[in-house]
Amino acid sequence: MKYDDHIGSRYWNEIRQRILKRSDGKCEKCGKMWRLQIHHINYDRVGRELDSDLLAVCQPCHRAIHGIDSPDSPQSRRDVRGDGEGNGKETMNNEQITNELA
Repeated sequence: MKYDDHIGSRYWNEIRQRILKRSDGKCEKCGKMWRLQIHHINYDRVGRELDSDLLAVCQPCHRAIHGIDSPDSPQSRRDVRGDGEGNGKETMNNEQITNELA
């Protein structure tokens, strides 16, 4: 299964809703009420995530976690996207995704 297919799955929507409920509408990093995205703390269980693998975070915190604003950070190669409705996605390159879901 491709990562984008996983993010569009019923399973992902259920776990995403659970994490958003856990956060009570607040960023679990800064505490602000903002449009939230779901951050993978790790990719060890992509497709079978535990709640403890995920955080509800606002876009500024999500970008900061990945060093998006720091061009020297190795994490800056990842693209963190959101649709403005809290459906944030983090993408990895195709090789990483294939290895994670194999």
